[in-house]
Amino acid sequence: MTFDLGVNIRHITKLVADEPGILRITGTKDTYDNDSDEVRNIPFEATVRYREVAQAFTVTAETGGSATTVVKHEDQAAQFLSRVSAMTDLDQGDVNARVFQVGGGDPALNGNHVFLSLMTYPEERTYDLGLNVASVTKVSFAGNNDLRVEGSEDYPGQDGSVAHRPFSARIIFKVTDGAPSESIGVTH
Repeated sequence: MTFDLGVNIRHITKLVADEPGILRITGTKDTYDNDSDEVRNIPFEATVRYREVAQAFTVTAETGGSATTVVKHEDQAAQFLSRVSAMTDLDQGDVNARVFQVGGGDPALNGNHVFLSLMTYPEERTYDLGLNVASVTKVSFAGNNDLRVEGSEDYPGQDGSVAHRPFSARIIFKVTDGAPSESIGVTH
């Protein structure tokens, strides 16, 4: 199940589930001041409380002293989010890059599919990188339009076991007139 918490944040810096039924989120958000100027990276905290009642979840999100009850997100496209197992979030100039590891393959052999979302306010595009890997351990910019994704991938060993090796992928993209390009280059 996927829930829209109704909070708009820029980066999650910490996610802690230190008590049953409670999730604490810290990070930063962007907003506008009284002159309609963008103010970036304001500290943000939220507490999400959830519990199961009669095979349905009750979820509340509290931030800034007010709590809101949220309901299951019914948009089927949003259900994709329930498969996200990890995300890396980076900024380089005006580009925000988010690399998502999404479950969906064989969990014993390269069970993570890797997606990239490029945001150049207000434009955003998401790309399937075509990478099916065991894990992503590092994401970094190697230049303004050059992103590196590193991690490990599985392969069948000679004795039939699952063996591991490092992988590295280079993603080249363009930003034209403030928008990410329709397509990107991925070398693996």
